[in-house]
Amino acid sequence: GAQTQMESRTPPQATASRDADAPKCGVGIVFASDGQGGLLVKGFVPRSTAQNGVIQEGDLLLQVDGTDVQRWPVSQIAPLMLGPPGSS
Repeated sequence: GAQTQMESRTPPQATASRDADAPKCGVGIVFASDGQGGLLVKGFVPRSTAQNGVIQEGDLLLQVDGTDVQRWPVSQIAPLMLGPPGSS
């Protein structure tokens, strides 16, 4: 879908604080190492939105929201894959 940029009049630190308190959840994908620093889709959390058929077991994680994450440590990728319940 199209993305729209909007100007926020909320100070960045206030936004970050509010967002940190909001409930977050993962995308429902179980990953495994590909042995070369990459992450493969190993499976799915039951009843998760990730089970929509677009992502398949064995797929290699390349990007998150347009950001190339190949060979990134899991500790840096995981926060990018969290969002409010029901988000995609």
